[in-house]
Amino acid sequence: MKVTRIHFVCRDAEHVKHLPEGRFETGFWKVAYESAQTVRVVALHDSRDANSYLQGTVVDRRLVAYGDQQRYVFVVQATDSPYRWTGNGTGEKGYHWE
Repeated sequence: MKVTRIHFVCRDAEHVKHLPEGRFETGFWKVAYESAQTVRVVALHDSRDANSYLQGTVVDRRLVAYGDQQRYVFVVQATDSPYRWTGNGTGEKGYHWE
């Protein structure tokens, strides 16, 4: 099994960057290397109880320095259909495995 979708609690689109052609960058997230490589969909939520307000297909990912730690930024091609929060994980992340 592998992580195919990650849900993040990202209130008020903090650190989200809108790009041309309907793409966006997610901001900075601590995600295990293996999960970062297999994720295909990212969904951003204001809370775990709310449907996603921004979501789509991962088209790129990069590891960046964030303070004194390494974090992933995902580049996502936005889609219109919101997601309900699913998957395991605690706090600000939910991992959907397939």
